[in-house]
Amino acid sequence: MKKWLYLLLTLVVLLAGFAGYHISQYDIENRKEDIRTNLNFWLSRGSENMETEIISVTQIDGTNSSIVLYKIHRESIGYALLRKGWNGKFKIENSIHGSNIASYHVIETNQGKYGIVTGKNPDLKIERIRAELLYENFEFMIDVSGQETFVMYEKLPEELEEPFPADLMYFDQEGSVIEVKELEN
Repeated sequence: MKKWLYLLLTLVVLLAGFAGYHISQYDIENRKEDIRTNLNFWLSRGSENMETEIISVTQIDGTNSSIVLYKIHRESIGYALLRKGWNGKFKIENSIHGSNIASYHVIETNQGKYGIVTGKNPDLKIERIRAELLYENFEFMIDVSGQETFVMYEKLPEELEEPFPADLMYFDQEGSVIEVKELEN
């Protein structure tokens, strides 16, 4: 009888420890200000105060993942991947920022892999962007017309073994290719 009691007590302590760890990891409320505060701390790694501007928070359909599009230093565009825990709160998984027009990344969700394209549309010149995988026979097109900044995603087929990297091509309203140097001027 004592053996079962010790086993039960050990199980309760382990479950309580797991729950406490989970709650401490997933502590970001689903509010822009709470996300911004935590993102600033994440980006600065606690040493200096980074100032970000949250542009949008986009939940990827039917998943536990959301993409936060943000500006840093009023120029660079970045994104952060948020995961939702069973307590309904988020934690930051990773973040990337830079000065590119657009960037392509692959994220793993509880519903499979997604190709994510984030960026800016200088002077609204870009109508569509084609993401063509370099090591797989797969591409997808996204419409960014009229959007100054964007987060777009595409569910990737499960059979893809190397869904990263991708070549991004920009198209104007007439369907002509726009060179990156034209967008940077």
